[in-house]
Parts: sequence; structure tokens; C-alpha cells
Amino acid sequence: MDIQSNRSTFSDKHAQLMRGELTDSQFYLWFAEFIGVDASYLPVDADTIHASTEPDLSDIPLILWDSRHPFIQAKAAFKGLSCSSSDSVSMLKAIAKTI
Repeated sequence: MDIQSNRSTFSDKHAQLMRGELTDSQFYLWFAEFIGVDASYLPVDADTIHASTEPDLSDIPLILWDSRHPFIQAKAAFKGLSCSSSDSVSMLKAIAKTI
């Protein structure tokens, strides 16, 4: 896909999120897959994720999640998309919850 197609696809998916047709988790899992981000980008191992006592993994320090943002931002930029630090964290946490 070219950059314009990528942006159009992203916009369509984001619209589905805004209409309530996708959950946040579904959207961020889709976004991660679309730009090529997988569990190898997680800042902690599966044992740490499973040991978390918080449903939103908030007991894992935010700085660890944020540390992966530059790599994820670069993957998004390669597709012609923008990605905030918050988007990166949401993506990673959505992936982590599938482990």
C-alpha cells in the first residue's frame, strides 16, 4: 500500500473506533499489526506481565512502556502515519494483555 492508502485505512479504522464499532484494545491491536509491531517490542517479559496485579498493567512503570515509543513511532512513520507516545503505550499494553 502507498502512504495515501495507509492513511485512508487508518482513518477508516479510527472512525470505527469513534463510532464504538471497535474497542480500544481491538483498535490498538489492529494498529500494531498494521505497522508491524508485535510482542518482541514489549519492554518486559511474560512473567512480569502475568505478575501484574492491575488490569491495565499500571503497576509496570510507565517509563518502560514509553522507552519503546521511538521504535514504534518509526514503524508508523514508515507507513506515513503518526503515532503518539500514548498510542505506543496503548498498543504495547493491548499486545501484552494477549500473552
